[in-house]
Amino acid sequence: MQAICREFLPWLDTADRQEEEPRLVLLEESGEDMTPEECEAAARPNDAGDYWTPWDIFHVAQQIFANEVAQIDGGSRDKTDKKIFGNCTVAICKWFNKLPKSKIEEPEKAIAKWNSEGAPNKDKMLV
Repeated sequence: MQAICREFLPWLDTADRQEEEPRLVLLEESGEDMTPEECEAAARPNDAGDYWTPWDIFHVAQQIFANEVAQIDGGSRDKTDKKIFGNCTVAICKWFNKLPKSKIEEPEKAIAKWNSEGAPNKDKMLV
């Protein structure tokens, strides 16, 4: 996707190019070039306390796709107004419900692994 965006960026007019360049930078920084296994390993919580209750797909998806959730969070509410904090939750729920099946498979695999293996071994000793 990055290569396609990079290829067609020069063909856009100035206004569109200025709008798309920051998105391309975010795309390049988001780490979408990582394999699903690398994304899962990077998102896996290290604290043993995070494993007291079984993980569900909604929370694992938020962990794995943290960059997308952060973008939604930033765009869905005014962080200075605490009264509209619920807007973030609503926006993230809508995002989750619209995830394609191909993206849902990654958190489903992580759930099975995280719930069966639990916390990393060094943290299990601290509980």
